[in-house]
Amino acid sequence: MHLADRPAAGSLLVDAPGNGSLAMANYIFHHFKVGQGSYASLAEAELDITSRVAASTGQADRALLCIDNAHNLADEQGLHLIRFLIDLRSPSTKAKPEQPLFTVFLSGNTNLAESVRNNPDVRERIQLFYSLAPLSKEESTAYIQHHMRAAGGDLWVFSEDALNALYEFGRGIPRRINLLCDTSLMLGFAAKAECINRAIVTQAATDTGMIKLEPDGRENNS
Repeated sequence: MHLADRPAAGSLLVDAPGNGSLAMANYIFHHFKVGQGSYASLAEAELDITSRVAASTGQADRALLCIDNAHNLADEQGLHLIRFLIDLRSPSTKAKPEQPLFTVFLSGNTNLAESVRNNPDVRERIQLFYSLAPLSKEESTAYIQHHMRAAGGDLWVFSEDALNALYEFGRGIPRRINLLCDTSLMLGFAAKAECINRAIVTQAATDTGMIKLEPDGRENNS
């Protein structure tokens, strides 16, 4: 099948599985109708896709490929797949020069950045690195209240000391803050509390394994 025969490229958000470079490659190529999408090995996929692209008579629109949890690809095979996807180019025509088949956006934890920086083949192909710092205390409070507003809830259901605890235990990381808030609201509902205070947030942090309480009830954040 020629690239020109396939639909407009569009975009795809895919969650990278652990040790699943081949499965993800098959899924990507099947989604965009490039190649057969059911290869037995990553090498087979790359050789077939490369030959199909080289033999193509038409130029495909560039696709946006967003890979979340890309730190799961931070091994030799995964990084090789990333390099291959970045390098894939549709052939030039009289109307257009060759262009990448994919604009690749990678999202992951710090292990991803470290692995990419230690791999020259991939690092030299990445145009932009961006790291998100943890939220500040003020940003954490604004983040929580924004979500409460969007859900139609009471902006001040969390007391000031509860907001301080959410920032402290959540460490400014939105995913941790989300889990703490959800658990705190559930505990508060069960206790028929009028508002969520620090004690409830501390219980939520304990129940979710974010902190441990000493026998005397003191908080242990180690």
